[in-house]
Amino acid sequence: MKNLVRGGQTSVHSLRMTMQLFLTIWKILLFATIFINIFNLLKKYDLFSFKELLILQFSRVLVFCGFENYNIHFVGRYKNIYHLQAKIVSANSNLILLEKNILQTIGNGFINSFLIGILLIIILVILFTIKGKKLTTEKFIRGGEIVSSNQLKKIVK
Repeated sequence: MKNLVRGGQTSVHSLRMTMQLFLTIWKILLFATIFINIFNLLKKYDLFSFKELLILQFSRVLVFCGFENYNIHFVGRYKNIYHLQAKIVSANSNLILLEKNILQTIGNGFINSFLIGILLIIILVILFTIKGKKLTTEKFIRGGEIVSSNQLKKIVK
């Protein structure tokens, strides 16, 4: 019975540690994907582009709720003040194109960062395998390898 328990514990522990390792690797992949994507977006677009995207989404919500004639007031990119109806803003082709470009950038960023993350996972698995192999090799140390016989005679005297 003790052998059954001992074998079961070591097997379950090994499985649990493997799952913990892969969960940590997936967390690193997720963090790298999000970080690379945010960096890519901020490099390609300015903050005003995101403001315009939010205005477009707000106008779409208003149109969806039945307030298509609601006037939206906002300051434009070049400090112009606009007073437009929600249905006009939600049908603006420039804003729709901007939304399409931002979503395409996000999609491409996730694909690129996911591929980089897969490469990172492969590198981590190889490094962990090499380190595990180094840890399992037994090192037989004899007294003669630590101290030579001449040095030992000097220490003893």
